[in-house]
Amino acid sequence: MTEHDPARGPEQRRQDVTDRFEQEHDAWVTTASADDLPRLAPLSFVRGRGRGRGRGRGRGRGRDTLLPATRRTNPTAVDVTPSGQVRVALGHTRDVVLVEATAEIVEGAGPPADSGDALAVLLGRDPRDRPARVYLGIDPYAVGAWREENELAGREVMVDGTWPVRRPAPAPHRRPAAHERPSARSPAPAPVTAMAPSVSVRRTSAPPALSVSRVVAAGCP
Repeated sequence: MTEHDPARGPEQRRQDVTDRFEQEHDAWVTTASADDLPRLAPLSFVRGRGRGRGRGRGRGRGRDTLLPATRRTNPTAVDVTPSGQVRVALGHTRDVVLVEATAEIVEGAGPPADSGDALAVLLGRDPRDRPARVYLGIDPYAVGAWREENELAGREVMVDGTWPVRRPAPAPHRRPAAHERPSARSPAPAPVTAMAPSVSVRRTSAPPALSVSRVVAAGCP
């Protein structure tokens, strides 16, 4: 029987996914043509640096947006124009991140400057200088993450464009009310010392002595 590592909790899975969005730069992107012909293409991307949250369609600039660039005539870019639906896969079969997303064409001047700069460094060329190149603004609305069979349950780390997992906010500091603050005039209460309960011991008379003759008699057949 194969032993797997313990399943990650939702907090850890979300953190792992966002780390991979930030640190990984290659993914498989799946689209479908107008006549439902599936296509699969490897594309390099950077994570969006914008201030938006990347929910819904029509931004391509949110923090969760994946931003690859490709030729305008690439079948993947052509498929994005009418349908806007893509699927993105990161990792291998023992560490899966599967993204359902909407996508749109983002022209060369469209992405934020820092996102465009980051992708230019990654590719070794700047798509903004090539009119034949366009960006794809890929905005996730559902993300699944799992490693082994024991992580299939609870694999949805993003649902309907939101991260269900929320990190608990620290409890706000509450200033004690006036009646709760110690008064400088009132002396501190004396410490209470626990007293052990007194136990009275009453002397009892010793049991009557057993005569030797009775002991011998009791031991004889």
